[in-house]
Amino acid sequence: MSDVIKSFNRRSVVGIRVFALLCFISVMYFSLSLGVYCAILSGGSFDRSSRANVEKMIEGTAHRPFVYRRLVPELAKGIDNITPNRMKNKLIEKLRILDNYIGEGFSELFIGKNSQYAYQNATIVVMGAILITFSGLLWCRMLREIFGYPSYICWLIPPFGIVSLYPIMILHGPYVYDPMTLFSFTMATYGLCTRRRGVYYFSFLVALLNKETSLLLPILFLFSFINFYKSKWIILESAVQILVWFAWRTYLITIYAQNPGSNMEFHLLGYNLEFFAHFQIFKHLRFWGILMAAVVFTAYEWRQKPLCFRRLLIVSLLFLLPFHITFAWIDEFRGLLEIYTLIFLLSTYTLLDAIKNISPCEYKGDG
Repeated sequence: MSDVIKSFNRRSVVGIRVFALLCFISVMYFSLSLGVYCAILSGGSFDRSSRANVEKMIEGTAHRPFVYRRLVPELAKGIDNITPNRMKNKLIEKLRILDNYIGEGFSELFIGKNSQYAYQNATIVVMGAILITFSGLLWCRMLREIFGYPSYICWLIPPFGIVSLYPIMILHGPYVYDPMTLFSFTMATYGLCTRRRGVYYFSFLVALLNKETSLLLPILFLFSFINFYKSKWIILESAVQILVWFAWRTYLITIYAQNPGSNMEFHLLGYNLEFFAHFQIFKHLRFWGILMAAVVFTAYEWRQKPLCFRRLLIVSLLFLLPFHITFAWIDEFRGLLEIYTLIFLLSTYTLLDAIKNISPCEYKGDG
C-alpha cells in the first residue's frame, strides 16, 4: 500500500512540475506575443484602413471582402455584450494611465482612436496575442511529435517564430483577423500531420468563419488522408467541406451585398505591376529578403524533412500563389499567413542543423 502511495505521490509531483512549466512557458510566450503584436500595431493600427477598421468590422459596414471575415468581430462583440460596463470602464482607465509611464498615445495601441469601441479594440488585441501564443504552443508540440526534437529545443524555438511575425505583418496591415488565420491554419496543420480528424474539423470551422482562404483546407485534407483511409469516403468528406464553404460564402455575399467594395480585389495590373516597375529601397529589400530567406531555409535538405509538411506546402503554394499574385498586393506577406507555420517549421530544421548540428531524434507519424 505504501509503495502505491509513493508512486502516486511521485506522479503527482511530476504532473505539478510539468503543469507549472507549461504555465511559465505560456506566460512567456504571451508576453512576447503581446509585445510583438503591439510593435506591429505601432506601425499601423486597426484604424489604418478606413475600409476595415474595428468600428466598421463590428458593425458589419466594412468594405467587401473584409466584412466577410466575421469570426473575430463577432467574438469581440459578444465579449463586449457580456462584460459589465463598470469592468470595461475600469480597464480602459487603467490602459490610458499607461500613457503617463510609457509615452503619449501608447494606450491607443490597445484601445484605438474611437473611444466608443475602445473595449472591443482592446479585446481584439489581447485575443490576437493569445492566438499567437496558442500557435507557438502548437509549434512546440509539432516539433516534438512530428520532427522528434528534444523538449528543450521545442520550447526554445517558437519565440523566433513569434518575433519573425513582425516583418511579415508590419506592412499593409494588420487586420483584426490575422492572428486567427495563423492559429486556425497552425491547428489544421497539426491535425492533418498527426491525422487527428477532430482537431482538423475544429480548425476548419474556425478558418471557415474567419476567412475565405479556408477553401484550401478541404484540398489539404484530401491529400493528407487519402492514403490512410478509404479514398471514396475521404473524397466525399472533402466534397462536403467544399459545399459547406460555398454555402457560407453565398450567405455572406447575400447578406453584405449592399456594402461598398467588391467580392475580390484585383491588383495584378495595378499595384503588383507598379511594384516591380518602380524601385523602393525599403519595400524591395524587405520583399526579396523575406522571399530568399523562405526559399533557402525551406529548400535546404528538402528530402530530409517530414513528408507531411513538404506535401502540405507544395499543395498550399499551388493553390495560394495564383490568387495572391492576382488579387493581393505582391509584398503583402501577411496575406500568406496560411503557410507561415509550414515555412517556419521547415526552416527550423535548417537553422538547427546549421547552428548546432541538432538533428531530430526520429520522425513520428507518416513523415
